[in-house]
Amino acid sequence: MLLTGLGAADSAFLDASRQIESEWRALCEPEWFDAWLGDLYLNGGVYNILPHNCPVLAKGLFKLGFPVGSRDIWYIRTAHAVAVSYGAAYLITEDIDFHEPSKKKTSAKERSKILAQGSGGVAKHLAKRAAVNVRCVSTYISSVA
Repeated sequence: MLLTGLGAADSAFLDASRQIESEWRALCEPEWFDAWLGDLYLNGGVYNILPHNCPVLAKGLFKLGFPVGSRDIWYIRTAHAVAVSYGAAYLITEDIDFHEPSKKKTSAKERSKILAQGSGGVAKHLAKRAAVNVRCVSTYISSVA
């Protein structure tokens, strides 16, 4: 549901420096990925955007436990650029670092609750300071269905 809506109901943004694309590409067969991404570009399901460096935002996130030196900062930099350009952005992820990094070793039940509620410190900081709304897959899908 999430990916099938790209180009019809939703659009995804990738950083113009291709960091996110490279990370995604490493997860699947190159032939499949190239065809899939090419179709998304043709159908308006994905766009490139120049990411923002946003050092003040990043510093606040690091204080909240977001991993310093993590390649995941590219998602935040890209989402921030989208929010600046379009007024808001959604960052859809099941990665606890984008919600509440201090709860990495919590129970599965507590983790699910944090993801579903978007109640973590990092998620709240991104929403308040950057208009980046962090959602888990199920919460996002239920909000657009």
